[in-house]
Amino acid sequence: MKRFLSIYLLSMICSMCFTLRAQTSISGEVDASTINSGKYKLTGDVTIKKEIYASGELEIDLNGHVLERVKNGDTDVKRFLITLHDGAKVTIIDSNPSNSNKITTESGGAITGGVMTGGKGDRGGAIYVSPNAKLYLNGGTIYKCIARRPSGDNHDPIHVYTDGGGGGVYLTRAGYFEMNGGAIIGCETSLKTIESVEGVNSSGEKYKYETITGCGGAVFIFAGAKFVMNGGTIKNNHAGRGGGVYVHEPTNDANSD
Repeated sequence: MKRFLSIYLLSMICSMCFTLRAQTSISGEVDASTINSGKYKLTGDVTIKKEIYASGELEIDLNGHVLERVKNGDTDVKRFLITLHDGAKVTIIDSNPSNSNKITTESGGAITGGVMTGGKGDRGGAIYVSPNAKLYLNGGTIYKCIARRPSGDNHDPIHVYTDGGGGGVYLTRAGYFEMNGGAIIGCETSLKTIESVEGVNSSGEKYKYETITGCGGAVFIFAGAKFVMNGGTIKNNHAGRGGGVYVHEPTNDANSD
């Protein structure tokens, strides 16, 4: 009897371990509304028409493939890749970082390994981190995502500077982002200028002055949020303020490129 119970308990423990470690394989066009928590592994390139809304613990293994947010109709102006709900935890890994994918940079170069791209939103082109949520980027590249307000938005430049940005990641109050690997490349806060002034100076030379909007081409850190960079790469990102990382404080703005 004791031997039977021991075997039974051992089988139950093994079953539980398998359940905890199990990954769901995804490829092709995927319904993002079904991805809220759990572990997912890309076995091919994936496209989503809606954002992934993480409400619990979520792990995504890019596995050398591309996770791309595509437009969902002509009225789709906000196209985040992932939104972390209050208290959620999301970990991005890439178990096949040397894999060749379909992404080619504007200069004709290649980005190997897993890539997240196609994101566009007014706050967080790729990923929006809510209060008390935690994001861990351990692998993969966030590439060419844009934080830009929809055309026709009448916010004044000051409002845009203080309430928008984060071409790659936007951290709101009490949000947490830890970057241990991977990269954020080619992200930006605006493709268009909000003001363009041309003229001729007293010496007869032509000049052109442009004002662009947005803060934090790669990462926007709101007051009270925390960003820890232990590894990885942030490069070739663009913004009106803070091409790489922008730190917002209510009474004292600080930024860095």
